[in-house]
Amino acid sequence: MKKIFLFGIATFCILNMYAEEFEINGIYYNTINEHSVEVVPHRVNVGGRPPKYENYGGLITADLPSSVTYNSVEYSVVAIGENAFNGCTTLTTIHIPNSITEIGSGAFDGCTALTSVVWNAKRCADFTYSSSPFHKIRSQITSFVFGNEVEYIPAYICYTMDNLRSITIPNSVTSVGIAAFASCSAFTSVTIPNSVTSIGASAFSGCTSLTSVTIPNSVTNVGDAAFSKCTSLTTITLPDGVLSVNDWTFSGCTQLTSVKMGENVTSIGQFAFENCQSLSAITIPDKVQDIGQYAFTKCTTLTSITIPENVTSIGSSAFSYCTSLDSISFGENSNITSIGRNAFDSCINLTSIDIPNNLSFIDTSTFRYCINLASVSVPEHITAIGPWAFMFCSNLDSINIPNTVT
Repeated sequence: MKKIFLFGIATFCILNMYAEEFEINGIYYNTINEHSVEVVPHRVNVGGRPPKYENYGGLITADLPSSVTYNSVEYSVVAIGENAFNGCTTLTTIHIPNSITEIGSGAFDGCTALTSVVWNAKRCADFTYSSSPFHKIRSQITSFVFGNEVEYIPAYICYTMDNLRSITIPNSVTSVGIAAFASCSAFTSVTIPNSVTSIGASAFSGCTSLTSVTIPNSVTNVGDAAFSKCTSLTTITLPDGVLSVNDWTFSGCTQLTSVKMGENVTSIGQFAFENCQSLSAITIPDKVQDIGQYAFTKCTTLTSITIPENVTSIGSSAFSYCTSLDSISFGENSNITSIGRNAFDSCINLTSIDIPNNLSFIDTSTFRYCINLASVSVPEHITAIGPWAFMFCSNLDSINIPNTVT
């Protein structure tokens, strides 16, 4: 028992060896270790009762330093603790130094006058939707400036800041985190510098006023849903370094009229261009091998599509409800071996189709509701036709089914 007791005392002492709070220039810090401190709330001890938070009353601008010196020891300011400035109703501007690597939840809750953020943190840890330090005051932020030392823009940092009208991403940034600018509905344009190599999932999703975005040749990854529901976006060019158009990337971009994919794209993910209602034409690069399910579903103004010879698979419902689609062309040496169910369901303007020679199975409801389909060429290699494959094809008077079909 004595050994356990002594061990407990020793552990407590180690944990609290560096836990010392001090104040410099009106800001309170707590030591984390012998080299680092975090910014903490202003607390006042009241006669044996739990400390009372004073909330930095009267503070207007907080220009946090990257280091502080206390008792002749220099400490790096690496964190802003939970609730650090909570309830500071006079604070209008916060400067985050380059040394910050972590910010606790609720750090700026209740800062009802805070409208301006200067962010210099090189590589701050990611946030979630609810842990973002600006989560509860997101609609009042009108200025968010990233300094020239920032290398990574953390996930959810500006999420749903719907009064933030513009943003400049500096040349020092190499990666934009998940949902970093999602639902910033006042954005009209974004220029991504040529230092960026990766754009995270949903990074600009729901930026409904965004009309243009420049993606540099340095980018090699554009995450899932990165520009989904950008309902004002009209054109997009993906650089040659991007090898995949990921799932949901441009889903719901209803005003998108022009898309240029890089020549090295090999796959188009599920729902990648779903509900792009203004997309009347698109060129699928020659190296594409897979087109995901629902990739172009509800592209209601798309009139024609050419499937390159290297494509081996078209996913379920990939072109379903493309109601203006009247021409589908497969290369003479097409390598298609799989077309998913409902792939061309409700393509009501489609009049003819030549099914590729390498396909062995016409899946369920593949051409259902193609009401103007009058001509179908079924190759001899077809061995099976699924249920409802040509259901409600009311203009299809006859079809030659080869003897190979069992």
